[in-house]
Amino acid sequence: MGTKLKSRTLSLILADILIIYGGILLALTLRLTYSGAVAYLVEDEGRVNVALATIICLIALYFYGLYDYIVLNSRSEMKLLLIQAIGSAWVVLAIVYYFLPSLEVGRGTALYSIGITLVGLIALRSSIHYVLGHPEFGEKILLVGEGKVVEDLARAVDLRRDAGYRIVGYTSNSATNGHSDMPMVRNLGADDDLENIVDANGVNRIIVGTRDRRGNFPVEPLLRLRLAGNVNIEDCSNFFERVTGQVHLESLRPSWLIFSEHTRDTTLSVIIRDSAHWLAALVGLIISLPVMAVTAILIKLESGGPVFYKQQRVGKNGSVFTLYKFRSMQVDAEADGKPVWARTSDGRVTFVGRIIRKIRVDEI
Repeated sequence: MGTKLKSRTLSLILADILIIYGGILLALTLRLTYSGAVAYLVEDEGRVNVALATIICLIALYFYGLYDYIVLNSRSEMKLLLIQAIGSAWVVLAIVYYFLPSLEVGRGTALYSIGITLVGLIALRSSIHYVLGHPEFGEKILLVGEGKVVEDLARAVDLRRDAGYRIVGYTSNSATNGHSDMPMVRNLGADDDLENIVDANGVNRIIVGTRDRRGNFPVEPLLRLRLAGNVNIEDCSNFFERVTGQVHLESLRPSWLIFSEHTRDTTLSVIIRDSAHWLAALVGLIISLPVMAVTAILIKLESGGPVFYKQQRVGKNGSVFTLYKFRSMQVDAEADGKPVWARTSDGRVTFVGRIIRKIRVDEI
């Protein structure tokens, strides 16, 4: 699966390069005519400027998680993230152009290229979502075992058809005569008949979710299938995390954490990661300053009192830090000094609070 995802990601990156670079070239042509665009690229060495803009856009797409096929939940979310990523990229480029004007591609060209690039990227990813969600495409998956984690995984895969997986059914020694404890998935037989079931259904991947593996684990058929090399075999917890981006706590075992593939961060990787986070936070702060100012004024005008709400949170290694948010509730929402869980249609939320919560400005 890792190899397949890597090849998918690499293909998507190459396609994005063509779209972004091509979008800027088309914008140059519309702005300068064909001969002017050629002169800019060749004589004025504008290709370096175009390459820089392309690289910044690719980095923005990466930071917004747009190369992760699994985590994105919907097309609308994908479109929103694309708009945010390309917008952020050109804000960064505007800052670069301010200090290094020789690298600028031109404001008119930038405006044209933003629109062209967004249309191309949205069209590309919408096509990918459609293809991966088509019944004829995707890996055929067989679930081994039953239980809550298997049921939850079956529902998750059904909701995420654009992730490129199809569940053909499940096997279990505790279900017979076609009876299924999971109505959304067909019971194909017992674990002992695993090899025949795999061959008959053209299974590409087996997901093992057997709850009690003492005496019930189909070791021999799984081992033969593994040695044959025609089918990928994976633990249900790992696959659940990949599909949903979440950890299924009820199925979590100590061995899952002990043998996880997480590698120790090197000093260099920590420095690069933290520097990138600080830079992204700084750019985000600059972009959001007007929104923050308007929000603060509206909160003050509506209910008076403090603009910000502070709360103690626990971070990495148990370190406690203070979180500041825009106040979205009445000043006396926790008058007795005890925290109260937010409820649906919570009467403590102010009018402005409902708006900023809906658009997530309260957590900016």
